[in-house]
Amino acid sequence: MAGPTHATRSVNGGPDEISETGLYVGAEGNGYIGNRGYWAGVAQWSDPEEAFYTRAFSTYLVGGNTNIGPDISYYDEEDYSRTTLGLRAAWNLDQAAFAVIGGTARESGIAGPDEDDGFIEIQLGFSF
Repeated sequence: MAGPTHATRSVNGGPDEISETGLYVGAEGNGYIGNRGYWAGVAQWSDPEEAFYTRAFSTYLVGGNTNIGPDISYYDEEDYSRTTLGLRAAWNLDQAAFAVIGGTARESGIAGPDEDDGFIEIQLGFSF
C-alpha cells in the first residue's frame, strides 16, 4: 500500500503545531497457524516525520470467540521512539473485530530520559 499522507501534531509546551504532507508506504501480512492460531504483521514508513512503524501479533483461540496472544510494536522517528510489549485479547463479531491490548511501553526521546509506562489500547476494525 502507498499513497499521500498528512501529519499534524503539537506538543504541550513545545514548538508551534507541525503540519506536513508527504508519502506513505506500507506492507502487511496475516495468516492462520493450525486450526486455532492467527498471526498478523504490518510495517509502515511515512515521509513527513521520517517515521517507521512496525507491529506484529499472534493469537490463539482459547474458547468461544476469545483469542489471546502476544503483541509487540516499534515506532521510530528522528527525535522519538516507542517500543511496546503486551498481551492482546480479541473477539470477532460478524464483520467487526474488537481487541484490547495491555502491557508495557518504553519511550525514548531528546526531550528527557527514557520512560517505562503501562498502556492499554483499544482497537475496533470492520471488514467490508
